[in-house]
Amino acid sequence: MRRAEVRRHRHRFYEAAVQNVEVDIDFVERVYRRLNGRLPGSLREDFCGTASLASAFAARRPGNLAWGVDLHRPTLDWGWRNRVEARCVEDSVELECRDVRRAAGPAVDVQVAFNFSFFLFPGRGEMLDYFRAAKRSLEPGGLFVLDAFGGTDSFQATTEHTEIEASVGVDGVALPAFTYSWDQLAFNAVDHWMRCAMHFTPEGGEKVSNVFRYAWRMWTLPEIRELLAEAGFDDVEVYGEGWDGDTGEGDGIFRRRTRMANEGSWVVYLVARY
Repeated sequence: MRRAEVRRHRHRFYEAAVQNVEVDIDFVERVYRRLNGRLPGSLREDFCGTASLASAFAARRPGNLAWGVDLHRPTLDWGWRNRVEARCVEDSVELECRDVRRAAGPAVDVQVAFNFSFFLFPGRGEMLDYFRAAKRSLEPGGLFVLDAFGGTDSFQATTEHTEIEASVGVDGVALPAFTYSWDQLAFNAVDHWMRCAMHFTPEGGEKVSNVFRYAWRMWTLPEIRELLAEAGFDDVEVYGEGWDGDTGEGDGIFRRRTRMANEGSWVVYLVARY
């Protein structure tokens, strides 16, 4: 696959590299059912990009409704054509091109902000504004679910490579096996501002650099939890992944944690309840 093709299919490469929407939805449904005794019927995906998760939630069972909010119209349009229409859920999904703090959709059972997207807010004021807006967007008993990453490797410049298997998307488009590289280019210890980039190297092809670039603040779990509490959420739980001693990798099962070792890198879910 040539470089121009990789860039043309950049959203597909991104999804294959860092998203597993079915696993995310499984987690959201499991926690929501434990806390509310039923499955959620409505979901809003903030910073939704291609709306892959929102459309997958709508497709999961009849009657599910989903909203996606993002500032980038071209990506929303791509997601409508290649994810919403591909899953045949046009009547169950609405996409809104707007700042997530000013979205106008109805109250929902679950609101999510995944792939660390809310890290783009640089200060407490902006983050608190967003968290308060999220609480206003929830039905009573609703959940605001986020993910976050950290660990000792997260506070320095570093590069991580992951081998991704060949796959076929919901729209029938095939991707080759490729190497996904996450590149933390710079980290400022004073304000935790960091610059990162994603690179893709298709099997048998050349590396395509800086397909996606980010500049954001490395927020810590205590900061996030304190701001969620300040925004009015009654309870904020952290769910960390278990460890498989045989494989030396995560076991894919996220459990509630009140203590967690600070390993080289980790990813957690945070669940804030209205």
